Amino acid sequence: MQDQIGRRLREDEKLNTMKFRATIRVWLSLAGKVDKVQVLRTTGDTQLDVLIEQELGAMPTMPEAPPREMPQPVIVRIAAVPGVG
Repeated sequence: MQDQIGRRLREDEKLNTMKFRATIRVWLSLAGKVDKVQVLRTTGDTQLDVLIEQELGAMPTMPEAPPREMPQPVIVRIAAVPGVG
């Protein structure tokens, strides 16, 4: 899931050029579709936080469904440095 999130963030023109760190909560459906995204530890930029939530909320279904016993939400730390990745 971390790889999928990283790819999605790099695909966005603005997010790909920004430097940030954040911690997010991600809820997945049984099929592996992102149901909800919430920034837990902010980037410090409200507009950037909203963009992250929107981009990740619109992700395609994960290649593999999550295990039924996987606790939800999944907490993911993300960091981006322009030109890396």
